[in-house]
Amino acid sequence: MCFTRITSVLLLLSLLQSIAQEKKEDYLGSWSIVSGSHRIADKWSIPTEAYYGTYKLYNCYHDFYFRTGITYQPSSKLKTTIGFAFVDMEPFTFVGSNYNSEQNVIYEELNVNHNFRKLKIGNRFRLENRWTKAGGDKKYDNRFRYRLRFTHPIIKALYASFHDEFLMNLKGNVFNQNRIQCSLGYKITPNFKIECGYLFQSFPKISYHRLRLVLLFNIDWRKKSSI
Repeated sequence: MCFTRITSVLLLLSLLQSIAQEKKEDYLGSWSIVSGSHRIADKWSIPTEAYYGTYKLYNCYHDFYFRTGITYQPSSKLKTTIGFAFVDMEPFTFVGSNYNSEQNVIYEELNVNHNFRKLKIGNRFRLENRWTKAGGDKKYDNRFRYRLRFTHPIIKALYASFHDEFLMNLKGNVFNQNRIQCSLGYKITPNFKIECGYLFQSFPKISYHRLRLVLLFNIDWRKKSSI
């Protein structure tokens, strides 16, 4: 039943894609994400995340993103991370282009989580120190991000999630972008989940619509004591 519903949603999104106009903001694009955590000690873990973005539905490359780091989690409600991220990005084009931009990012992050009955509420604060190279130009800037996320179970292993993330520049024009997403998730095992949903990404002069597919996992690398 769940698979049938997901297939129907994908077919509908493909139809919307086919009737869009020849403008990059009119296309339904995609974000394909793999995100996980590798537990190496009781309070320490290594996050890994990668996504591949397209301007059209699984076609017309837009960007690639990868991040990792080291996370300290003193309790179930609080964790901090420092890490590195890399971004490769190209402009929208049908005929190909030699232009692209690259970013190397050092980031510092704080996650504060709490529950209200069955509703899980997550607050993520992230500071990014970004070195950008575009063509022959290079620049350094700082960006702050705040994400508010809600997750609520529906039935059994099925759950719904919603988040709103505001990204702001710390110099010049304050507004960088805003990301709103809603999705359905399915918990296959306690350590493996999938999510499918819609992402609306708005910039000062343009907005994008994205289908968002996510694989989430947790791996525990700690040695198990023998009985």
